[in-house]
Amino acid sequence: MMVQSGFHKDDDGELHDQILCIEAYIGELSDVVESCRKIILVSKFAAGTGGILIFAIIIGAIGFNATVMIGAIAAVVGGTVVFGSNTSTLKQTTTDMQAAEARRVELISKMDLRVVGKPISVSHVSSATLPMRMKHLVGDLPHRHRAHAIVLLQGAEIIENAAQKRQVLL
Repeated sequence: MMVQSGFHKDDDGELHDQILCIEAYIGELSDVVESCRKIILVSKFAAGTGGILIFAIIIGAIGFNATVMIGAIAAVVGGTVVFGSNTSTLKQTTTDMQAAEARRVELISKMDLRVVGKPISVSHVSSATLPMRMKHLVGDLPHRHRAHAIVLLQGAEIIENAAQKRQVLL
């Protein structure tokens, strides 16, 4: 049962809320992807360093030391395990992120959106062309979302400028 209030929430409002939740989820997944990439890099370094140590001990460049040999073997095995684990997590997270982005696109296509003014090419948007207030509002959004926010803000600026022109003409 739906409770009626002074604010009427239509389908677009519900879609908007769903899109916001999906975008938050995508943000969380992108954090996981970034973390996995960093861990994969460290695990490659550990396995490589362990392998170099083992090789150096075998050819006699470093004198045999049981502690160093055990540490090198542990680095190779541990680095390999962590690499494999995070690689599979990265693949699964990337798949989940693509599915969430597809769902977001699907929800956006269901919304009743209107084009205001001529379309703005995202490729022509740079930080040099943004007014200072847009830079402040957009801030340091992740790169893939920054362009969307810029286009939306520029569209709002076009509407604002058109309203001001109409006021001047009246």
